[in-house]
Amino acid sequence: MIRYLSEPGSLTVGIAVEAVNKWFGNFVALQDINVKVRQGSLVALLGPSGSGKSTLLGIIAGLEQPDSGCSVTNYRNWDESDDLSGYGIAGIGEIVC
Repeated sequence: MIRYLSEPGSLTVGIAVEAVNKWFGNFVALQDINVKVRQGSLVALLGPSGSGKSTLLGIIAGLEQPDSGCSVTNYRNWDESDDLSGYGIAGIGEIVC
């Protein structure tokens, strides 16, 4: 599980994807994807048609659910034991697991 999005001695991580998998029937769209994007950075997601770019972006945006793994956005330290009630989307960003 993603425990700290702010790593000691580094810039704040704005997007973290950990062990994400997504299937459409028997088709594997994403397999064990791990990504960390630092806050304020510019990143290009490149690949051939059908390689999972749109699927990954959909999971990060919360438009799709991964079959396994997690996507966390909005720079907040998060642990699965945290009480997230009362924060709402504006307070914690988005957690997709």
